[in-house]
Amino acid sequence: RAARDPIPYIGVEGTSDSDQAGVKSVFPGSPAEAAGIRPGDVIIRFHRSPVTDFQSLQSAVRRSDAGRTVTVEVLRGGTEVTLQLRVGDKNQRRR
Repeated sequence: RAARDPIPYIGVEGTSDSDQAGVKSVFPGSPAEAAGIRPGDVIIRFHRSPVTDFQSLQSAVRRSDAGRTVTVEVLRGGTEVTLQLRVGDKNQRRR
């Protein structure tokens, strides 16, 4: 079988009815879980790109490289928290 091109992913589900990138859930074993992202966090910056809603987060993730470590800034309970996240490859995740 031929190797597939990497598909960058972080493993979060967002809140759908929001004008921000709120995290509804974090998938077990995902890069987001390993980085410490929690349900209820609001992602405000992903690798130097401002994040205004979940769609802008998805775009920033797609522009990143699987395997690269990036800085992610979240709002957690009104406090900004900076995390390091290694972008995963959706083709390599465990099923």
